[in-house]
Amino acid sequence: FNLAARILGSRWGLEVEDTTPSRCSTSFKVLVVSGRFRGKPLLQRHRLVNELLAEELKHIHAFEQRTLTPEQWEKERGGLQ
Repeated sequence: FNLAARILGSRWGLEVEDTTPSRCSTSFKVLVVSGRFRGKPLLQRHRLVNELLAEELKHIHAFEQRTLTPEQWEKERGGLQ
């Protein structure tokens, strides 16, 4: 399965890192940026991503996610420059 393609197919901005020591795709860190997150609390954002990836998550050992609105992402990036 291809986790990045699954999320990208939803037109969400993202960054995916395979954190499995052997890179066998069982542990991931993801950053998802979407306007769909506006006005939603963190738990609801995570549930949206989890619902989208329900089938893939059955095969993943560890899944760490950060979910930001485009405005939050721009603010973070601005602070890094």
